[in-house]
Amino acid sequence: GLLLGIVPQTPFPLTEVQLKPGDALVLYTDGITEAKGLRQAMFDFQRTKKALNRRKQSDAQSLVQALETAVEEFVGQAPQMDDYTIFALRYLG
Repeated sequence: GLLLGIVPQTPFPLTEVQLKPGDALVLYTDGITEAKGLRQAMFDFQRTKKALNRRKQSDAQSLVQALETAVEEFVGQAPQMDDYTIFALRYLG
């Protein structure tokens, strides 16, 4: 996708979401979904969603750890070409 902020005045769709107490917000870079395993398959969005859904009631730190662990187990010893960042928060109200 397009790098945020690289092209001035690029229109991005604006969406508002009302968080309810207990909701979680997880942001991650494409290094997560594009991480490749030994057979060159990507971790992809479905694997990301599955990893997070297994721990969906956990605190924010546990969500980050669960996703990071799932990616590390998937890639094994396969060399990676990208880094990644994961940010999570749990809205308490």
